[in-house]
Amino acid sequence: MPNNHAAQPEEDLVRLYLNDIGKHSLLTKDDEARLAQAIEGGREARAELASGKTLTAARKRELRRVVRDGDVAAETFVKANRRLSIMEMDALLQALAPLENPLTCPHGRPTALRITRARLEREFGRST
Repeated sequence: MPNNHAAQPEEDLVRLYLNDIGKHSLLTKDDEARLAQAIEGGREARAELASGKTLTAARKRELRRVVRDGDVAAETFVKANRRLSIMEMDALLQALAPLENPLTCPHGRPTALRITRARLEREFGRST
């Protein structure tokens, strides 16, 4: 009889994962497309505002609205608890690598933090 002990922990992790994702509403394909368009529009609007071009007051207002909509869409995307596959994570890391500052989002907020083991242990109430 084959030994199934090695497969059991993996099955338990899969079960935990599936139970966890069932608690969160996932985005539909249409939701993802709509949010992605709003995020891209926000990036383009932000770039136009920063370009130094002469813009009318009405155009500036419109661009700021598009930037806000893009920010809201990005936040919605994150809060929808979308899980990334290993392949998607790898693609994102590869896309970040050539950037001048890959550790911040376009808004300047950090996308990654370096935390020492000592700080991590302190945060969880363990002394070092």
